[in-house]
Amino acid sequence: MSKYMIQFTYSQTSRAGLVEKPQDRRVALKKLFDQAGGKLEAFYFCFGRWDGAVIADFASHVDVTAALMAIGRTAAFNEV
Repeated sequence: MSKYMIQFTYSQTSRAGLVEKPQDRRVALKKLFDQAGGKLEAFYFCFGRWDGAVIADFASHVDVTAALMAIGRTAAFNEV
């Protein structure tokens, strides 16, 4: 398994949701990564250009790309 660092910025709608209903966002991300054959190792919030970063293990770049494409379909993020 290879380690990947993935940075992200939330969409404006997601930021508003975080304020209105704070919850552990790792749960949904972990489920998605598990389905793609990966493992979520760490989840961090950041200040500055990126809202957060995750460290994940995936067997290949194909698997991590599939997971990121699934995340991109949610419209929860501006950039991943």
